[in-house]
Amino acid sequence: MRNSYAAANYLSCFLSASTKPRSEIARACGVGKPNRLALMAHGHVPIPFELIIPLSRELSFPPQELFSLCLEVYHPELYACIRELDQDGVVIPKGIDELEVFLRSIPALKDRTPEIMASLYKDFGEDERRSGVGKD
Repeated sequence: MRNSYAAANYLSCFLSASTKPRSEIARACGVGKPNRLALMAHGHVPIPFELIIPLSRELSFPPQELFSLCLEVYHPELYACIRELDQDGVVIPKGIDELEVFLRSIPALKDRTPEIMASLYKDFGEDERRSGVGKD
């Protein structure tokens, strides 16, 4: 298992490399104040799953890696189970529809999945969702 700062370090690297002001990134991702991004990047608060796709869009990184890191750090039992089921590595959802099914399978997010998905659909738009945004 990676240390508890693996997801935070990943986010921190992309935030540091970005030329966008943090206030712009925070606003675009619906985070509110930029200091919340700093708290996530320093590992003081967890990175919410619903922010992975907006952050990846704003900071230009593939969402699968951060998703995998967050899953490993914040839900190690589920991550371990998935690793055991898929010996080639974690099965990361490739599209937004697969992500919805996956989020519903995480007990802590099951009840929040409709709100998370509504946010993602708003971010991507219905046409992009149908065209497979996020698929390799």
